[in-house]
Amino acid sequence: MPLGSEQTPAFPQVKAERTDYGSQFEILVSYIYHHLVAAGAHVVDGGANAGLHAVPLADLVGPSGRLVCFEPNPEPAAGLARNLARAVADGVAELRHEALGNQPGELRFTANRKRSALSRVTAAADQPGPDEEVIVVPVVRMDDVVQTDRLDFIKLDLEGFDFNGMRGAQRLIGAFRPPVIFENAREGAARRYGYTRDEFFAWFDAMGYATVDLHNRPLTPETWTSKDLAFEFIALHRDDPRRDLVTRTIHRFWTTLPERAPIAEWKVCVQLCRRPIEYVGGRVAD
Repeated sequence: MPLGSEQTPAFPQVKAERTDYGSQFEILVSYIYHHLVAAGAHVVDGGANAGLHAVPLADLVGPSGRLVCFEPNPEPAAGLARNLARAVADGVAELRHEALGNQPGELRFTANRKRSALSRVTAAADQPGPDEEVIVVPVVRMDDVVQTDRLDFIKLDLEGFDFNGMRGAQRLIGAFRPPVIFENAREGAARRYGYTRDEFFAWFDAMGYATVDLHNRPLTPETWTSKDLAFEFIALHRDDPRRDLVTRTIHRFWTTLPERAPIAEWKVCVQLCRRPIEYVGGRVAD
């Protein structure tokens, strides 16, 4: 079954029908990596914020695994340090207060004080809003700072800077072929951060990766401007045997969405991504 062969309702349709689409997306991200990450795995969480995904990832990799988290924004980074204190003490997690990119050095970074998840590398045309502050943060290439003999999964949430972060991990991705979940606004992100559509697809082709959005719709040069695609994607190497599993997992998640109450109606409030398998009614068979 090719990656993306079982398409689900398009992003605009689901977003229009569900006021909790953003929360559902975060649960789906967790649902996917609960199928892909096992004990002993080595994982990178880029744009870890306060640890919504880093905490369950640390639990998944366990004492024999390794989790490297990148978060350049000081306020959520402090929360991340608190939430992962035990994993750091046990040698499972490493926290790095740096941005990921394709050139080492420093970058201007717009920190959003009200919604830290919207903080981002500052583009030339950016004007900070009333709740934003521009700071200078160190930027590193993943290839230069992640020392490992395996890499099983990468989760990126760099608010449009994700492709630059992946280019800075070319050696690691080429060597270990991990699945990569990332965000990309396509033409908007390309304009903001200095690359073209052709450069984007040439890189993925050279690495041997295929990409779908998290509604199972293929990202190709022909769909680059499609309004049916979401802003969240997963890229897998074309020889990765788990492509069928990912396709079925995404398909099941969205097709069972009507059975789930909106987040606001849940009787018990828990951290969204701690136990996502319970939220979606079971695990897709491997």
